[in-house]
Amino acid sequence: SSLPKSLWDKFYKVISYANLALSKMDDVEWPSEEQKSRIAAEAHFLRGISYLRLAELFGGVPMVLEYTENPNYGYVRATREETYTAAIEDFKLAYAGLPWNISAEYGRAGKGAAAMYLSEALLGRGVETDSNADYTEAAKYAKEVVANHPLMTQRFGARVPGVSGEKYGVPNEFKEGNVISDLFVAPNIVNPQNTEAIWVMVSA
Repeated sequence: SSLPKSLWDKFYKVISYANLALSKMDDVEWPSEEQKSRIAAEAHFLRGISYLRLAELFGGVPMVLEYTENPNYGYVRATREETYTAAIEDFKLAYAGLPWNISAEYGRAGKGAAAMYLSEALLGRGVETDSNADYTEAAKYAKEVVANHPLMTQRFGARVPGVSGEKYGVPNEFKEGNVISDLFVAPNIVNPQNTEAIWVMVSA
C-alpha cells in the first residue's frame, strides 16, 4: 500500500512548513505582536498535530524541529514517548497563543482544538510511561474543552420551526427535527451558535 508513505510524507511536509514559518517570524513586519504570536501558535499547532499522528501511526519517528535547506541523512528515530513529548510541547505553545472564540474564522485552530489534541497527546504519553501525572493533566485540558464547548441542548440554525426559504425545492423548516439533526445540517456546522464545534474546516 502507498498509504503509509503518503501519510509520512504529508505530515513531514506540514512539519517542514511549520519549521519554516517559525524560523522566519522575526523577518516579517507584523501589524501587531498579537498577530505574530497567533501565527506562531498556529505553526506550533500544526507541527504538534503532525507529530501526534506520526507517533500514533509509526511509533517513534525522527525529530525535525528546525528549518534547514541542507539535506540530512543522519536522522535517527526518537522513541514514541519522545515523539509524544514533542507534540505536547508544541500544543502547549499553541494553547498559550490561540484565542478561544474562533467561530467566524473557519479552518483556523483555536485554544479548544489545541487543548483537545494536547489532552490526546498526554494520554498517549501516559500509556507509554504509565504516568498518572499525564492522565491528570490530560483530564484538566479535556475539562477546559468541555467547559468552553458545551453540548448543544436546544434546536438552532437553518432548519428550526418557523424558518423561511427552501433549498433545491425542499423547505428549510424541519418541524420533526431535533438538536441532533440540527447539528448535522451543513450550514449549522459552521454556525457560531454551534458551541460543540471545536475545529471547523469547510471544503470548497
